[in-house]
Amino acid sequence: FKNAKTIFTYASYGSEVSTNYILWKAPLLGRKICVPKVNLKTGEMWPVKISGLKSLKPNPAGIPEPSFLSSKINPKEIDTILVPGMVFDMRGHRIGSGKGFYDRYLKAHKNNAIAIGLAYDFQIVNEIPDESHDVRVDKIITEKRIINCQ
Repeated sequence: FKNAKTIFTYASYGSEVSTNYILWKAPLLGRKICVPKVNLKTGEMWPVKISGLKSLKPNPAGIPEPSFLSSKINPKEIDTILVPGMVFDMRGHRIGSGKGFYDRYLKAHKNNAIAIGLAYDFQIVNEIPDESHDVRVDKIITEKRIINCQ
């Protein structure tokens, strides 16, 4: 986080690990912050720059996101990607919401960015089944530990 210039993070909702502090603090520290904008019909997700929490409104699925008028960010600018999940394993595999937004995005646009899963420690298991389209995270951060995935 100290070295990050552009952070692509999910805007938390429901029982996900909250990203509200990151969304508030990162711009104050001079970091560019962006969140996903999704097209629920096509399954496309892209990063959009925001100035803070107040620029987010729930989409039809209830997920906070920016308006369509917000400016897209070139994925090559992003150096840190924070990824939600329901379950993570020690190798960095994850089970998300099942729609594949993050797997598709990471496969196409991860570049040299570090992908970090945010989770509660009880969401970590030794191993989960993975499929060919799954993309692993590089690290997982919980309230108890930082896991370097291998």
